[in-house]
Amino acid sequence: MAGMRTRSAREVLPRPPAACKVPRNGPAPPLGSFRGLPGGRAGAPPLPALLLQSSRLRYPPAGPKPLTWRLVTYQRDYLMRQIEIAGQMLARILGLARRGQRDEALGLFDQAYQPLLGVSARVVSTLSEEQLLSLLTSGSMPDLRRVATVLELLKAEADLLAEGGNRAAAVPRYRRALALAGFLAARSAALPDAALAADLVERVGALELTAAQRTQLARVLEALGRYADAEDALFEAIDADPDDPGPVDTAIAFCQRLLALDPSVLDAGGLPLDEVKASLAELLRRQPAVTDDDEPPAW
Repeated sequence: MAGMRTRSAREVLPRPPAACKVPRNGPAPPLGSFRGLPGGRAGAPPLPALLLQSSRLRYPPAGPKPLTWRLVTYQRDYLMRQIEIAGQMLARILGLARRGQRDEALGLFDQAYQPLLGVSARVVSTLSEEQLLSLLTSGSMPDLRRVATVLELLKAEADLLAEGGNRAAAVPRYRRALALAGFLAARSAALPDAALAADLVERVGALELTAAQRTQLARVLEALGRYADAEDALFEAIDADPDDPGPVDTAIAFCQRLLALDPSVLDAGGLPLDEVKASLAELLRRQPAVTDDDEPPAW
């Protein structure tokens, strides 16, 4: 506007603090440093480092990258699809069995096991219980649905073989199914299929079992609420190998779990509270004493 004087840049810009002025004949502060500013310090980091720290505070590290998220989702969906395929094959097998087509039903187990284990039914029949569990539960977070589906397949295959008179082939499959049922019972609040587990218990009850298998049986019976039968199985495991402290420790842990239950629940399971306490006292007496020569446990 007319009559107004245009101010120079020196007049418009604010004057720097006195502490920030550079001596006329002295060295200038290092480039990018805050030395010389009010409140500054000689060892302050350079400007780019401070800006980077500030950006980290304002923008924290992001979560999983989109690619990682897609891979995790794909793996989960893939596993669910494999379980679904195995379930569909099991439904076909049971349908054929109901119609009396036992041989045709047995011929489908290759296709049923393949999605979940990556091997044929013949290979599965050669695996020990430990090998099968290792194959199913490798990794930090094994999927219990996968274990439960293989348990159903083993039980169905064993039933068909037993009904066809091939008891020799059915027995090892029942034992493998028992190992999977014991694994599930120890890691879930309830068995996925209580009716299947109850029928499996009846099938294996008459078999010759090792001490380890009897402890697996006891775990399934405990999950079914049959506490008196579970106690019997544990004492049978102890009597089978009196020198092994493992079954004794397992039985003590069993009694300690029962002490946390309501007495009415124990009564319904056939093992009243006073009997639980008496069994626990006996087990503690059977527990071998720890001596100075014993090696400390590996933690």
